[in-house]
Amino acid sequence: MKNVFHCIWKIRGELQVKEVGEKIFIFQFDEWWEKERVLIQQPWMFNKSLVLFRDFYGFSSPETICMDWCLFWVQIHGLPLGLMNEKIIIAVGKMIGQVLKMDADGE
Repeated sequence: MKNVFHCIWKIRGELQVKEVGEKIFIFQFDEWWEKERVLIQQPWMFNKSLVLFRDFYGFSSPETICMDWCLFWVQIHGLPLGLMNEKIIIAVGKMIGQVLKMDADGE
């Protein structure tokens, strides 16, 4: 996993990965800006599974970090023009999860 992510993220410095629980890993970056870039570019996949990343400062147990949500950008295809309005798009989006932002104009 370490080598795959190091390659995908094009990390210049060292990347350390430590397993600290069942399916829980700590990733340590040499450069803060590389970590920030990885966090901003989420979500990530590994072996066809969603990988969630959260900031971890070591002041609590990794198992206590909330890992039950992830932001996604979703594009809806095939919606008839007459249904392309804010009310319908929000209703369709809520079928997936919480809607934070929407663009009915396609801009």
